[in-house]
Amino acid sequence: MSEDTERTALPPPMALYQLAIGHYASRALHLAAKLGVADRLADGPRTADELAAATETHTRSLRRVLRFLASLRVLEEREDGRFALTPLGDALRADVPGSARAMVMLFSGIGIQDSWKELEWCVRTGEPAYRLPDIAYHVDKLRRAFDLVVDVLGADHIAEHEEVAAALRALGQDATRVRPVIYQFVTLTRHGEQVKMSTRRAEYVTLDELLDEVGVDAARFFFLMRKSDSHLEFDLDLAKQQSTENPVFYVQYAHARIASVFRQAAQAGIEPAPAPDLGPLGEPEVETLRVLAGWPDVVEAAARDLEPHRVAFFALELAGAFHRYYNRHRILTEDPALTQARLALVRAVQQVLRGALGVAGVAAPERM
Repeated sequence: MSEDTERTALPPPMALYQLAIGHYASRALHLAAKLGVADRLADGPRTADELAAATETHTRSLRRVLRFLASLRVLEEREDGRFALTPLGDALRADVPGSARAMVMLFSGIGIQDSWKELEWCVRTGEPAYRLPDIAYHVDKLRRAFDLVVDVLGADHIAEHEEVAAALRALGQDATRVRPVIYQFVTLTRHGEQVKMSTRRAEYVTLDELLDEVGVDAARFFFLMRKSDSHLEFDLDLAKQQSTENPVFYVQYAHARIASVFRQAAQAGIEPAPAPDLGPLGEPEVETLRVLAGWPDVVEAAARDLEPHRVAFFALELAGAFHRYYNRHRILTEDPALTQARLALVRAVQQVLRGALGVAGVAAPERM
């Protein structure tokens, strides 16, 4: 008797009950695919103890799942207690032609199942569940031969990325060309206290409101000052300060200070030489030169590893080296050769600071 025949032979309430608990089967199949149960049975039947040891799971709990899969005809439980693959279960192996493992992982995953929670909203509005547009977007990107797709996501969207990646693999796309950058949550503080937010009570600060309060430059720089896997405590008061305690002000002020030096040089009738002798530079300039020399490696590493915080860290380090140098040594001296060498040095600092701020999308002011 077929499964459909069995169901129609049941009283309608029981048949509906069987349909209603169908998600149990879906989750059991997902677990079997995730643990690689079919692959571990490819060489022959094994006991629940053997499978539990191989998958590092609890024996009795796994045995219950295996028996449930046997009731679905995915596995066969033999009289000696061993479990074997059926033709249905064989399709779950990752190494067989036309393997269904990726599709099972996709459609039985929590992310896809969660999207069904939106069914009523979809029916009422005619809009698709949000996972489908994400999948279509990535397929379109990859088919247009993009070498790399970078997804910037919040920590609460890790499952969504995994489901989209599984869908791409199931559709024959190279999911390795999609690289996720998962950012942790941001906490806003004001006057030393955390700004209370709750989505349930509709109490939150939008990005537009944040930009209106602290400005684009401060917002961008503050967000870049933390690695993606580090929690960010965004100090609203600090971001608005016009002082060197404010990190973005500190870097921008270094750039503006150098612009002021060149204005002073112009007023004194000093024309920077295009290729001055750098021989007069010595020990006072070593720290600044050392930091400057690291810029190409910083840019390369930031791009390669998708870690833009390296640029912000570098800008702060270079600005600090310059401020210390500026506070201890005169740029415009009585010695023309030394003046030209130091002007060349601070010009290089200004160019690199401008480049770092530009990469971060932050302005490089000439006056402050």
